[in-house]
Formats: sequence, C-alpha cells, structure tokens
Amino acid sequence: MGLSHIGTRDVVTLAHDATVEDAVRWMREANVGSVIILRGRVPCGIVTDRDLVLRVLAAGKDPVGLPITEVMTKGVVTATDDCPVDEAAWRMREHKVR
Repeated sequence: MGLSHIGTRDVVTLAHDATVEDAVRWMREANVGSVIILRGRVPCGIVTDRDLVLRVLAAGKDPVGLPITEVMTKGVVTATDDCPVDEAAWRMREHKVR
C-alpha cells in the first residue's frame, strides 16, 4: 500500500519570502501544525508549531517581519504517492522525522 492511501494532499504552503507572522496566520486559519516552505514549486523547508515556540517565542524574537527562512527546518525529506508505507516509515526514522 502506498502513501496515497493514508496521506493527504491538502498541505499548507508558503513562499520562502514569507514571514513568521504569515505562517502563524495560515496555520491558524487552516488549523494545521506545520507549513511547507517553497522556493518556486520546490519544497525548501518546513515550519512546525514546535519550531515557532522554540525558535521564536522562547528565543524572544518578534514574529512580525521575521523571515520564515530564519526559523524553518531545511532539508525536507519527501516521498512520492506510490512510496510504500514501510519505506516512508523507515525514511522518517532514519531522518528523525515525526
């Protein structure tokens, strides 16, 4: 069974020139805990609600005007729709992705 049977294609994305404030707004409106950051059409990072707490709030940074690229996690691990679930799970473990 491939990932298309268990995953969702409805993900929230933002351009790499967005701000932390933009990400927070979109996450709230879409009721999601993460946003994929795109450079053009290619994923270049991800920001999670945990990233926002640790890298913005706990660090005492102001989210207004703060570039999302300063707090995103780079090196996104991806998989195709037809990727077997066990292979995706292996990739997640290997790259310490939750």
